[in-house]
Amino acid sequence: MRDLSLAERKLVQIARALIDGAARWWCSTNPPPPWRRRRPGLVSSAILRLRDQGIAILYISHYLNEIATLCDRGTVLRNGEVVGYPDRDLLQNTEALIAMMVGREIDQLYTPRQRPAADNGATPLLSVRQLSDGRQLQELSFDIQPGEIVGVAGLLGAGRDVLVDLLYGLRPAEHGTIHLEGRPRRIRTPKQAIRAGMALVPRDRRHQGLILPFTTAGQY
Repeated sequence: MRDLSLAERKLVQIARALIDGAARWWCSTNPPPPWRRRRPGLVSSAILRLRDQGIAILYISHYLNEIATLCDRGTVLRNGEVVGYPDRDLLQNTEALIAMMVGREIDQLYTPRQRPAADNGATPLLSVRQLSDGRQLQELSFDIQPGEIVGVAGLLGAGRDVLVDLLYGLRPAEHGTIHLEGRPRRIRTPKQAIRAGMALVPRDRRHQGLILPFTTAGQY
């Protein structure tokens, strides 16, 4: 189990529930996104099999289309309190569910704001040039300005995770340079990344984001 991905561990948990006939109820959170892309519908079909065996299921998910398809009734929580018990008909109304979850209508979710125009002459907060690990990632260059949000998209194996690992010193770069606020940085370890002012939310938070023997305060 230790060497399995989050998606593969979820599948093992489902298989265990299907095999163990002694279980009368099952609680599960939604499977991780990579597994959804590789095996769409697998978890849903397994849940329906459990239901047909007479097992009660508590399914926790933020994928509202799955909630509408799988659930007979729901419970909506907001700030730790129950705010509603939608029936099956209301579960089909995505906008109503979102309004219950956030406490306001969809058109009020985001307050419009004016953003300053990008200053092309300003020093980038992060500047990457010709970054490569010699395998998946080849000659990658980009800049990120202060206050700018840059998204990185791609299929599994396209190099998204490799990029994060290289930037944070989790794996060695074959060549390339990293500048923070115009200053060159040699980031070879996470400790060096932290000292440079970088932070990381890892993809596997249980094994990469926590030191389990430590207290909550000790994590920081």
